[in-house]
Amino acid sequence: MAQLGLKERVLNSDTLWLCAACFTCTDRCPQGVEVASVIRVLRNLAAEKGIVPQVFKDQTACILDSGYAYKIPELRIKKREPQDLPPLPKSNPENIRKALRGVKFIERAEKEGKQA
Repeated sequence: MAQLGLKERVLNSDTLWLCAACFTCTDRCPQGVEVASVIRVLRNLAAEKGIVPQVFKDQTACILDSGYAYKIPELRIKKREPQDLPPLPKSNPENIRKALRGVKFIERAEKEGKQA
């Protein structure tokens, strides 16, 4: 789709978000195409337009809110002590926000979070 100039179609494709960024495609491409880099660029273009699957939006909101990629249930946190597991490290969402300042997708996510 990208080679055919179908920009909107490729940016709206769910397939774009299935890449695991393992670079196997790049390593094996007989033409030497940096496929993983192309996908990264296309994802960035989609994200700038706000075309991101909800699961990534939810994960981003969680990271910005708690510093963790996923909401950790309170019960799971409480179960750590009886199992002699150390407490989870303290997160610092403010430092994460500072480190990600200027990333358009993050700015959009923060803006959308304030509107919700």
